[in-house]
Amino acid sequence: MATILVLDEEADSCRLLKRVLQRMGHKVFAFRDDKEASEWAASNVPDLGIVNLRQSHIRELPMFGRLKEINHDLRVMVITGAFSDKFCDGRFADDFLIKPLDIDQVETKVRQLLGLQNDRNQESRGKH
Repeated sequence: MATILVLDEEADSCRLLKRVLQRMGHKVFAFRDDKEASEWAASNVPDLGIVNLRQSHIRELPMFGRLKEINHDLRVMVITGAFSDKFCDGRFADDFLIKPLDIDQVETKVRQLLGLQNDRNQESRGKH
């Protein structure tokens, strides 16, 4: 499936997202440190970046903008405590989730961002 970078300072959030995304069949690389995430992303362009937007990560959003220039298919989803369309303009982020996270919503948005929603719907119709 896809390669996904997760950046969240909270270890529990990283573990949860990694478990959910791996269960969906994705390769997940989770980081709690923005510097480590940046270094990994410099040589491994993911298909999707998920970042918990905290003050310390705001400086990392331009990194995703640069990655999007290299990989035009890269999608970025921001997780935040309160909505701000400031970052969801397509330049840095393509979508967002507001905490607390709903697992079904995470799965749905990941499928949508990766263009897998239609594939899943077609599979479901084929099983009936």
